[in-house]
Amino acid sequence: YYGWDVATGCWFVVVEAPGYATLTSPVVGVPPEVVDLNLSLVPQVPTAVAFSSIAVHRPAASALLGLLVVAAFSLLGLTAAQCRRPRH
Repeated sequence: YYGWDVATGCWFVVVEAPGYATLTSPVVGVPPEVVDLNLSLVPQVPTAVAFSSIAVHRPAASALLGLLVVAAFSLLGLTAAQCRRPRH
C-alpha cells in the first residue's frame, strides 16, 4: 500500500528495490484522484554462477527479511488536461 499527495499535473512513478527490475508507471493526470495505479515489481533473474561448494543454512526463527523500496514521483511539464490516463 502507498499513497501520494501531489500538485495538479502529469505524474509517473519510478519504483526500485534490490533484486527487482526497475518499474516505471504510466503517466497519469491529477486531478482526478488516482486510486487505481497498481504496480508489481518483477524479480530479476540471477545470472549463472558456478559454485565450488554450497552450504545451506536454516535462518533463525527470529530472522526478518526487509526490502527497501524506493519510489520517485516525477512531475512532467504538462497540464492535467494534456495527460493520458492508462486504459484498463
